[in-house]
Amino acid sequence: MGQPSRESPLFWYQRDRLSKEVGITLPAGYELYYAPEAVRLEGPGSVYRAAYAPAEGALAFSEEWVRNLTEIAAQEYPKHKRYREEMARFTEKWIVLKKK
Repeated sequence: MGQPSRESPLFWYQRDRLSKEVGITLPAGYELYYAPEAVRLEGPGSVYRAAYAPAEGALAFSEEWVRNLTEIAAQEYPKHKRYREEMARFTEKWIVLKKK
């Protein structure tokens, strides 16, 4: 995603859906202080959703990325680039714990 524009379209052979759920057990003696708010991002031909769900002594994370198109026109690339950069920024947000 480094270049600001493209001369040719982006192409994939098929539409795609990736989803995952992860459970994290918090360390003994700690509790959740902060987790990022849920996010829903839309880009050309795709949608990304992610959320944290706190539970007693644990934290669940779920995300889903759906690509509905197999081709994105070159002129749509700047929007696609911004969308993918927003996805990356979400994954860089910190989860903060505090000692009980």
